[in-house]
Amino acid sequence: MTAQPLVSIIVDNYNSEQYVAQAIESALNQTYARCEVIVVDDGSTDRSPEVIEQYADRAKIIIKPNGGQASAFNCGFAHARGDLIWFLDGDDELVPEAVSMAVANWAPGVSSVHGHLRVVLADGKPTRHLLPKYPLIRDDRAEFVARWGAWGIPPSSGHLYARAALEKVFPLDETVWRLNADTPLYHSMPFLGKVRGLNAVVGSWRKHSQNASRPEPDWIFVSRLLYVHAQERALVRHWASVRGIQLPDHLPHPSLYILTCRLLYVLLGLRHPVYPQDTLRSILTSAMQVILTAPPVVASRSQRLRYLRLFLGTLWKPRAVTLRRLIRRVCGGEHTQEQIEQFLAEAERSRPSDPGTLKMQRANYRHYSSMATPDGNG
Repeated sequence: MTAQPLVSIIVDNYNSEQYVAQAIESALNQTYARCEVIVVDDGSTDRSPEVIEQYADRAKIIIKPNGGQASAFNCGFAHARGDLIWFLDGDDELVPEAVSMAVANWAPGVSSVHGHLRVVLADGKPTRHLLPKYPLIRDDRAEFVARWGAWGIPPSSGHLYARAALEKVFPLDETVWRLNADTPLYHSMPFLGKVRGLNAVVGSWRKHSQNASRPEPDWIFVSRLLYVHAQERALVRHWASVRGIQLPDHLPHPSLYILTCRLLYVLLGLRHPVYPQDTLRSILTSAMQVILTAPPVVASRSQRLRYLRLFLGTLWKPRAVTLRRLIRRVCGGEHTQEQIEQFLAEAERSRPSDPGTLKMQRANYRHYSSMATPDGNG
């Protein structure tokens, strides 16, 4: 490998005509000299291809039919020549020094280097919020991630990956990871080498109405989220097994937020296909274990107290009050009574099984979980 490794910045885009030019410009304007920029448009239906084509003399442009985020990642990785790889979402941006800072902290045996992303509004106005809000994970944290999950990890655009590590993960399954394609990357890196966190902002994550992960009072969102997190836990179990880390069969899910989603299912008298054995008692038991034993990066003291009140309140508060509190906690923010009623109506329509739109997610989970079963209680 040369003294200065080649870095491939892969911009993956879908329907981000308003922002993709800024993403590409930020990739092209890196202070690090040895960069190549690859732009993959995943079948956008807006003006994105027209915008992207303007950079054909400065970047490798690939316009392909829509196949999902994993498909775009696979395509970009297949065309990348770099020893180090950076995936940049088409609505995010990098600071000019991002690659230089990351490469300076990379060394053989390091699978990834990551930094904070500044949350910006749709118009680019910066906020005071950073992602992640937790300290970045670093060094050999495989056992920590195996038990508690990938806390201290930024979104997709905050990572520089070693090609040698990615080659053990790619190609990504394009059915399972049509959305959330960064999940198998940052969940696997701690098991494939050391990870290094930069105490610096390397880019911006744009908050706008089209973010796929934007919470809303939507029963489909909650149902899909439980599938995604079950896939994450199966993924972690798989890589922990490869690394030789043994996990108990029954391990509480480390996320109090996900336990809240599962509690909502139980109180509505529904059973999620991934967690059909959930009961009020099992959820409360798991929540108490996390509240009592989780390190601060997983749940701060104030978060523990909020969730403790929320979970214990289910034992004595009226059901209507409890459901309203759970929905607001799960969906984020305050919601009108009309929105809450709409959420409950969507849940009611899902009986006796999930909405039809979740059939693909069920199939995805069954397919992926053949690698490793989800945690018994988690």
